[in-house]
Amino acid sequence: MSSRRLIIPYQDQMLEADVASQNLLAVVEERQDLPAVADLEEEAKSALSSPIGSERMSKLVGANSKVAILVDDYTRLTPAQRLAPQVIEELKAAGVKDGNIFFVYAPGHHPVTWELAAEKLGKALADHFEVVVHNPKAFEDLIFLGFTSTGTPVWVNKAVKRADFIASIGGIKPNFSPGWGGGCKIVMPGISGWETINCTHTKVMAGDRVNSEGVEDTPVRRDIEEIGDMAGLKFILNVVWNRRGQVCGVVAGDPHQAWRKGLETAKKSFIYKLPKQAEIAVIGAGKAEYIFEAFIAATKGYSITTANGTIIVVAPCTRGWGREEIPSMEKGWYKSFPSEDLMRYTASEIAWKAQKREFDPIRNMNIPYGIRLTIEKRHVIIVSHEASPEKLKTYGVDHAFNLTDALTKAYAEQGKEAHIIVVPRDYRYVFKVD
Repeated sequence: MSSRRLIIPYQDQMLEADVASQNLLAVVEERQDLPAVADLEEEAKSALSSPIGSERMSKLVGANSKVAILVDDYTRLTPAQRLAPQVIEELKAAGVKDGNIFFVYAPGHHPVTWELAAEKLGKALADHFEVVVHNPKAFEDLIFLGFTSTGTPVWVNKAVKRADFIASIGGIKPNFSPGWGGGCKIVMPGISGWETINCTHTKVMAGDRVNSEGVEDTPVRRDIEEIGDMAGLKFILNVVWNRRGQVCGVVAGDPHQAWRKGLETAKKSFIYKLPKQAEIAVIGAGKAEYIFEAFIAATKGYSITTANGTIIVVAPCTRGWGREEIPSMEKGWYKSFPSEDLMRYTASEIAWKAQKREFDPIRNMNIPYGIRLTIEKRHVIIVSHEASPEKLKTYGVDHAFNLTDALTKAYAEQGKEAHIIVVPRDYRYVFKVD
């Protein structure tokens, strides 16, 4: 019987194990990514001159039009400093005066300060144009627009009601909650009120799904599309990201049609197709210092494993549960999250308590919900030389000191004929099972 050696990065070394070829369904490998655009400004001008599903902005506004331009926040890489001048140039072609143009910084529930908004837009633009900094809890700055078809109350920043025309600048890439960023997401959660954000984010915790990354049609996305229309968003300029965080495309035009066109490009970069689900998944998280990072890696194996399948995560976990602030996040975006205390709740309890508004902010509950759902519905094994087996057991998670032992445990659970999918490292893919 032929076999193949699995090699999984682990800190500064490699963990290895032999697997029978007949068991190995797929080994996910790095593939060539979409190239970055050569000239961002030229790509933006081209997109604005040939919009999708819409006339040019210069045809949609008049000299006396008041225009609001929504821009995403510092947690997104969108180069607003370079894109906003292209939008302004298009508006000036219609005779719109600078005094009739204003920006709305759209952070959703991320931290809000003038300094962050000015940093996003650049000092020259921030000093020259009015900039409204949205705060979802400043209720005096919100206006109620009604309910979506599924009953979500819609509150948005009332500044947009001063505008005759609303445009936006954002980006398209996979997103944990609605599936994909971009398009009308600049309105929800971007400039939406606290209650609207909460209501939509609880919908992430619906059904048998740990997250919505890469899913085009989700309950949250359907709300987002409706809310964008209710707020009056008419035109978008969206960059499309590749897996390396580079702009690989630019689309402009109707918020729905242009977004879907950009999505086609984003999928070419991020979507990785697998033939079917496997009983066992091996996920490499070889640089994960914290247990919660290993758990997040485990959620990536959920959709590619069968019901009651086994997920093996290779992760050092050298520093316990985690710090008060995720190292990869800056400026306190997810400070004190995720809390280890949340692991004592079941997924259902997290969803119920979120529904009752017992957590703040509710949007932060999506990740612990996904972790708990993964642990409850899959057999999770952490391969680590450092993590305490007794500690992991308190979370409902198994332990192995090496990859061979972990596979032995998985076979005992799933059978000797079990299929295996191996993801040696985080390639930033979103997996789709045919």
